[in-house]
Order: sequence, then structure tokens, then C-alpha cells
Amino acid sequence: MLALKAISFSLASQALSSGTTFVLSMYLLSVMSPEGFGLYNLAFAAILFLAGIGNALFLTQMVVLTPRKKVDEQKEYARRILSLLVISCFFCSVIGGALGFFAFLLEFKVWGFLTGAIAIATAGYVLKDFYIRYAYINEREIWVFLINFSNAIFLALFFTVLALLNFSCGVSEVLVVFAASQFCAAYLGKFLTEITPLWKIKKIKEDFKEAWAGGKWDSLTNCVYFLRTQSHTLVVGALIGSAAVAKVNAARIFVSPVTILIPGLSQVFLPRLSKISAQGTLVQVEKLTIKLCILLALLSLAYAALLFFVYEALMSLFSLKESYQGIGWLVVFWMVYVFFMAINSGLFLAVKALNRFKYQAAVNSVSAAASVIFSFCFCSFYMEAGAVLGIVFAEVVALSALLYMFRKSDLKSK
Repeated sequence: MLALKAISFSLASQALSSGTTFVLSMYLLSVMSPEGFGLYNLAFAAILFLAGIGNALFLTQMVVLTPRKKVDEQKEYARRILSLLVISCFFCSVIGGALGFFAFLLEFKVWGFLTGAIAIATAGYVLKDFYIRYAYINEREIWVFLINFSNAIFLALFFTVLALLNFSCGVSEVLVVFAASQFCAAYLGKFLTEITPLWKIKKIKEDFKEAWAGGKWDSLTNCVYFLRTQSHTLVVGALIGSAAVAKVNAARIFVSPVTILIPGLSQVFLPRLSKISAQGTLVQVEKLTIKLCILLALLSLAYAALLFFVYEALMSLFSLKESYQGIGWLVVFWMVYVFFMAINSGLFLAVKALNRFKYQAAVNSVSAAASVIFSFCFCSFYMEAGAVLGIVFAEVVALSALLYMFRKSDLKSK
């Protein structure tokens, strides 16, 4: 039985994280031009993609493999994983800096600044996420709340300073502020957990090989998942244009709190599912997975009901009615997407806990292909709404594939 206190702090921290992202997105939507906001979305998508690879290679593996380590070795193991993460962030920053330098040489100054800002923001994002994952492993949900709270405070503080100094909110400036808040939150995580890198090269090499066994499949899953969830952006941009991309992403912002809350809440359960799986009690894994899927589905429905009552107020509050007219139906389609995504998140979590990353990659590959095909076909007839409907159908395909695997395959065999 999960402790009520742990669940309360987890819900509070994830609600805080979702609320922070929502308020930030709405603020940027109101102060940036549609073109600038569209470019920000592309840059942020790049950050999520790169951070997702880091999560897949190291952090998810840390969560899954830690319960299989001896108790007195777990802290040292986490420190070595942090070392691997620091090395990865360093190389990411070097590559980003080199690309930015070449962009300057070619007189693409905007892309030069943007590339460097993306690299730095990715490093901060991943390091902050490390301490959040470590806190969840040790069931210190209050640490997660404090880290997310500090991130929200620093974001608000930095943007307030920019406003007082009359700085324009360009894409590069926004990303630098985002990176600064992530690093500050990561530093608080270091203070709370007392975890610093441990440079035992031989052990680090062994940890990398162990993490790579499942991480290579989870990284593939991340790449495919990116295509699966961002195909609407690529299709709309190619068939209609950047203005339509801004319109679709503006509608998506209204469901962003719950789309962030659901995967975040799943992090609470993954360490526990991994421990149960390591003990060989697969029946308990199934029971907890079913409860989680029901909880996440109900959460998505509750959010949809809340959004129905506050949608018009939010449009007026952030002065969006003139620039983004007619996105109501897009918001409805996004909520349908969230419902199926919520159920799939619970099922994918069980696949991770059972250390079956190959199956996860297979399901995401099929779903990604369906997402591209459906989005392209529907967008050709129904414009922006068709692209969103395409990824809704892709989630249905993913759900069908997951249920089939649980019933027919050797997914549960150890």
C-alpha cells in the first residue's frame, strides 16, 4: 500500500510542475509573436528529444536497476550514473557550441544563439531530472516537491527581472532563462540528496554496459516516441505552414498540465513497480498497473471537465481570442488524445518495470508509423484538426498493441 503522505507530496509536486509549464506557456503565447512562439516550440521539442535520450540511456535504467543492487551499493551506483550523465551533458554542450559556431560563420546568428541555448537548457533539464528520479527511488517525495517548487520560483524571478529591465522575450532569451532555472533546481537537488559524481572509471564503464543493454532499446523508443507525438507538427508545417503549427500547439497548451502530470505521476510508481518486479511478484505488478491505468484515465476525464468550465476565461485572461480564434475543437481533440495517452502511460510503465524495453520500442515503432500515416491522410482533408485526429488514432493503435502483448506474448516471462 502506497503511503498517503507520499502520494500527497507526489501529486502536489507534479501539479506544481504541470502548473508551472502551463503558466509559462500561456505567458509566452501572449507576449511572443506566432512565429516566435512556433520557433520556441520547435526548440523546446529539441530539448525534450535530447533529454529523453539521456533519460532513456541512464535515468530510467537507474530506476529499474537500482532495486537489483545491494542496499549499501545503491548510493554509489547513483553517483556513478550521475558521472555518466555529466559526461553526456559535456559532449552535448560541446557539439551544440560547435554547431552554433558554424552557424555564426555562415551568418545564421539566430540559429547560432539558439543551438547553444538548446544545448545548455538540455543539460540543466537532465541534471534536474536526475535528482528527481533519485528522490523517487528513495521515496523522498518531499524532495521532488522542493526541487519543482524552486524551479517555479526561479522561473518567475528571472522572467520578472527581464520584464523590469524591458528585455524582449526572444527564443534564445527564453531558453537561457529556462536553463538557469533548471540548473538552480538541480543545485538544490544536490544539496538535498548529497549526491555528487563519483569518478571510478572502471566501474563507470561497467555501469554503462549494463545500462546500454536496456538503454539502447529505450533510446530507440524515445526517438520513435518523438516521431509518434510530434508527427502532427511535421505534417502541419509541411502541408499548411508555420502559422498552422502555432495554432495546433496553442490548442495543445490547454491540455499541457495533464499531459505533464500523467508521465510525472508515473515516476512515482515506476520505482515501486520495479521493486515488485525484482521480487518476482508479477501478479502484484499487474494489479498495481490496472489501478494506475484507471487512476490516470479518471484524472484525464476530471481535467477535461475542469477545462470545459474555464476555457473561455483562459482565452480572455491571456488575450488569445484575436490571434487564435477557432481552436476550441482542436482542444477537444487533444483531450481525446490525452485520455488514450493516459491509459498507455500506465501500460508502458509496467513494460519498463519488467525490463522489457524491446517490446516498448516495437509498440512505439508501430504507433509512430500509424501517427505519420494517419496525420498526413487526415490533414490532407481536415487541415489542422485532421493532424490531431491522426495522433489520436495512433494512440488507439498503441493501446491495442500493448493489450495484445500482455495477453499473447512472453512479456511476463522472466
